[in-house]
Amino acid sequence: MEMDLPRKTSGFIIFFENKRCATILKQITFFPQNMKYKLYGHPVSPFSCLAFISLLYKEVEHEFIYVDLGSGEQKKTEYLQLHPFGQVPLLMRDDGLCIYESWAIFEHLEEQFTKHPMLSQKEPQRSKARSIALCIITSIIPAARELFLNGLGRLALTDEQKGKANANLKDKLTILAKEIESQDQQPDLTPYDALFYQAWLNINIGCPGLSSAFPGLEKYWQSLASKPAFQKLESEPAVKKVRESFESMLVNQK
Repeated sequence: MEMDLPRKTSGFIIFFENKRCATILKQITFFPQNMKYKLYGHPVSPFSCLAFISLLYKEVEHEFIYVDLGSGEQKKTEYLQLHPFGQVPLLMRDDGLCIYESWAIFEHLEEQFTKHPMLSQKEPQRSKARSIALCIITSIIPAARELFLNGLGRLALTDEQKGKANANLKDKLTILAKEIESQDQQPDLTPYDALFYQAWLNINIGCPGLSSAFPGLEKYWQSLASKPAFQKLESEPAVKKVRESFESMLVNQK
């Protein structure tokens, strides 16, 4: 039976059989595997790290665009047109779709690219991984933020403020260490792995020597650093440049 070649029209493929009136419409979706992505972010942002590692681990074609948070680039008109809240990360698809908030970006990639899942399909592993990741987002990172900025010399803290912030962070890290240690049968790489990786680097800038109080977390971080996705991350030119800049800044403060 003769059949004309399909024609694509406005998101539909229309098949005409012998040019009769009977028409078969088959709606198609735009496969994300054929999409190209741009990730706007900053290497010291744990939120950017979640998005960046998700792209690398899932082998999604993308371009990383460095957003200079120090100069306030995220608050400029051009960027605000993409991300109205002026934060990082931002994921932009080549069809114009912009996704912001790190967890929304992660969920989009997890749903669309299933080859390398970062969440287990089994319970309770799936829910526990989400819970730990969201606790890092809502509890660990905020608790470490002031200490991190103080370590960079960008925020002055009194000894009393530093003492309280340190104690608060240690309490939260103690809980986190127990939660992570209790996990088993999780995928090779989880969203909480990606978040913790950069958060731990920032914590050690804000609280030098803290890693000695949490040998389990330090060992966990070292195991992450040996994984291919994180090695790819560290080889990115923008990441290497920022790492070198921060190292130089910290040396000059000593």
